[in-house]
Amino acid sequence: MPKYKSDNLKYPTSNKLNQVFCFEIITTTWPNDGMPTNDQQRSRTMAELKREFRMSQREEIVGIGISCVVFGENIIVHEPTVILVSPKLSEVSDKTLVSLAVDRQTFENHAVPLLEAMWQMRAFGADAGSLPVWACWGDFPARKIKRDCERVKARHPFSSRMINTKVIASLVINQGVDLSMSQIGDEADLTMFVDDARLKTFNDGSRDIYNNTSVSSGILGWCLS
Repeated sequence: MPKYKSDNLKYPTSNKLNQVFCFEIITTTWPNDGMPTNDQQRSRTMAELKREFRMSQREEIVGIGISCVVFGENIIVHEPTVILVSPKLSEVSDKTLVSLAVDRQTFENHAVPLLEAMWQMRAFGADAGSLPVWACWGDFPARKIKRDCERVKARHPFSSRMINTKVIASLVINQGVDLSMSQIGDEADLTMFVDDARLKTFNDGSRDIYNNTSVSSGILGWCLS
């Protein structure tokens, strides 16, 4: 009869469920969708213009905001960390730089390839063990990162533990999942979780990567408080 040595079995003990890593992304955007507006080009069909534009530009991730939400006796929402990502196939417009809250020189000096950005995300979540819990607003940020990682053959940082903050917040407020971040922010008391200045600029319409990440993580902290 086989003898089982249970003392030798190694169980993972380092995975922490007291912290969630909230992330949001910014992708390349262009004024007026990048579409030309002079009279000659107006005479062409919109489908033709869009086809030509999409051949020359691609929606790529250029910024990833991450905020750690720690649960315990008190819920702590940390200030966002932003990873700037250099696109391979697209230009970074002035509109995109506004969303990143940086100037062009800062972006060019600090942006890293997507492969490096994924390594930084994995390093950020490593404190929670091999299965960190990630959260984002809706499902687009995670899908976009996975899709772009496939394109450049990079390993994304996500485990099977993924939280859709938008769905959780809508269930807590007892309304549909189609509420926007600002609508849910109006219902939730975020003053304990989001810096007053950031909350004010978000409510005033500034949707840069820092504000979006702060409010998204603040909403998760509020939901689970």
